[in-house]
Amino acid sequence: MTRRKWFTGILTVVFLLAGTALQAGMGDGKKTVTAAGTAEALSATSTECIWVIVTAKPANTGSVYIGGSTVDATRGTPLLPGESVGFPGITPYNLYDLALIYVDAAVNGEGVTFSYFSR
Repeated sequence: MTRRKWFTGILTVVFLLAGTALQAGMGDGKKTVTAAGTAEALSATSTECIWVIVTAKPANTGSVYIGGSTVDATRGTPLLPGESVGFPGITPYNLYDLALIYVDAAVNGEGVTFSYFSR
């Protein structure tokens, strides 16, 4: 294979991936934890995303914790009020599901906001 054909092939793959990403849509939401110590999913329904950013509400008085279904104050990623954690998309085929990302809070009624890019 010549260098030119190889380069053309790589460009084709890049443009196909970019085209897939450009067909996606931006979304956002918020999640309030009713009872501290109880992990709650960001979404009740499956929502596949290329990337997600979760931000602790600035008005929170305590930390929130991001992780899987077992997240609590001793495990997961802690966020102070106003802090964010991102789940970056490397390709349009690395997907996250909002129903599988959980949040817990140290204080009843506190939570997070989130933004995402869906396929």
